[in-house]
Amino acid sequence: MSSSLRSAPRTEPYDDLRRRFVEAARRAQIVTIVNRARTERELGDHVSAELCETFEAEIAFVLADDDGRPGLVGAYGLPSEDVERLLGHGLLDASIASPQRVEGVDLLGVGARALVCAP
Repeated sequence: MSSSLRSAPRTEPYDDLRRRFVEAARRAQIVTIVNRARTERELGDHVSAELCETFEAEIAFVLADDDGRPGLVGAYGLPSEDVERLLGHGLLDASIASPQRVEGVDLLGVGARALVCAP
């Protein structure tokens, strides 16, 4: 028995293949970033730049907990001395458990309208 109605093309295998390709490309990009860095600070700067591109942000920085006190690992879009100044501002809480978004007019005194902090 034949029907004149065509069945919808199966896309599941193609979707899975596409997803796996994207994941492999991301892993390759991460390996490239890590291999390009010669120091921890340079790695932090590269990661910050990638965060800006990924989230369409103008400023990103990476902090690490250094004996209970946040320390700068890398920054993009903001001079590192400004990030150091911001560490004591209170919005940058290294103990947060999940990402938090804060909105305002001039957050951190750098003209930011939104800030996302993630552990």
